Amino acid sequence: MPVVLEVRDSFNQLLPNYGFTLDPGELDDYTDLARIILQTVRDGDWRAHKVQFSIGGRPVGTATYQSGEAA
Repeated sequence: MPVVLEVRDSFNQLLPNYGFTLDPGELDDYTDLARIILQTVRDGDWRAHKVQFSIGGRPVGTATYQSGEAA
């Protein structure tokens, strides 16, 4: 199953310009990658609040913006 990335704002609205799909890889947990992507997207779009990777609708890595840093 593909790995899906979604970027959402603080109102949980999808920011479609940033989402993408990956082929499954070796990673079991995409949290670190989600943090990096959230920091990068926020540099250009302050609305980005949450980045979540999922496989078949099941979250496999999430980062949420908190107090000036991704957590």
